Amino acid sequence: MLNRLKKLEERVATVDAKLDSLREFLEDVEFTKTRVAVQRCQHAYLREPSDCKRVLQEGEAQLHEATERAFEQVNRLAARDASGKVKLYESAIDAKQIAERVAVPMMYVQVRLEALLLLGSPAEARRLAESVQEWLDTLDVRPLEYVKKRREGVALGPNEISLALSEARGVEEVLRRATLQARDRVALCDAIVERQLDSARFVEEVRDHPEPTVLMLSVGEEAA
Repeated sequence: MLNRLKKLEERVATVDAKLDSLREFLEDVEFTKTRVAVQRCQHAYLREPSDCKRVLQEGEAQLHEATERAFEQVNRLAARDASGKVKLYESAIDAKQIAERVAVPMMYVQVRLEALLLLGSPAEARRLAESVQEWLDTLDVRPLEYVKKRREGVALGPNEISLALSEARGVEEVLRRATLQARDRVALCDAIVERQLDSARFVEEVRDHPEPTVLMLSVGEEAA
């Protein structure tokens, strides 16, 4: 009986290893497809108008799926509290990894927003920016709680505690800036709609601006 159980355990371990390998393969494939979609969107303006539109539509659709997957991965890092906030400070991964996982969908969103504006859909771009802002508002870091979690069962020295606190505050700052950026993007899209601007022309003109980030970060008279 013991031999049979041992063989069964070995089979289960083999199956688990194959599933992990398959999952890693699928993740690599999805990442590669997403990276290609980003690159195609970024260089779509070099194509003929009709082909450019098709590439932007296909790329935006694919990045939409990638964004949702990335959001869900962050949501799974920790449980939610009574108010619905994702308690990232209780995540099993460190602050640097948390920041990286938040940064990935933010990159996808930036490309998607530009694609939507180039497609002449500022209202849809606004909805995207607003949904990102709402999602960011659900993420909670709490540096002191993060340090407490890291100290559970581990003796951390003063320098290690200071480093952990600094890293957590860094993630907090990333979320703060991303939230402000999302709000600015909502305001930018509102300005384009209210002034009835050609959003595609707007992007093309701003693309050559000395400070390209003005496209997503400013709604001043000069930018508009």
